[in-house]
This record gives sequence, C-alpha cells and structure tokens, in this order.
Amino acid sequence: MELGQLRFKRFKIVVQTTDSDYGFDCRFEDGLNIIRGDNSSGKSTLINSIIYSIGMEELSTYLKV
Repeated sequence: MELGQLRFKRFKIVVQTTDSDYGFDCRFEDGLNIIRGDNSSGKSTLINSIIYSIGMEELSTYLKV
C-alpha cells in the first residue's frame, strides 16, 4: 500500500459557548511550517487536533516513549 500526500492549507477551530466564541485559525504555507509559541499557547492542542482529524485518537498510541 502506497500512501499519498496529505496537505493542510488551513486548520480552524471555533468553540461556541453561551458566553462567547473562541478558538484559533492556523494557515499553513508550502514547505516546512514551524509551530512555536509560549507555554500553554496551544501548540500541542493544534497537533492533537490535526491527529484526531485524520482518524488517529492520540499521538501516544502510535509512539513508543
């Protein structure tokens, strides 16, 4: 089985609550994209959301630590 390419151009999450809406909108460019930010800024949340969106439940299931 040969795997093709999966390309993300944009990843947007919106959470709507009774008080307000919040979330983030991340756009990807061609080539290498680096995700960086302060602690608790959502880097792991972004990666876990992408992993979940392609049908994987969580990254630790697929990695040996």
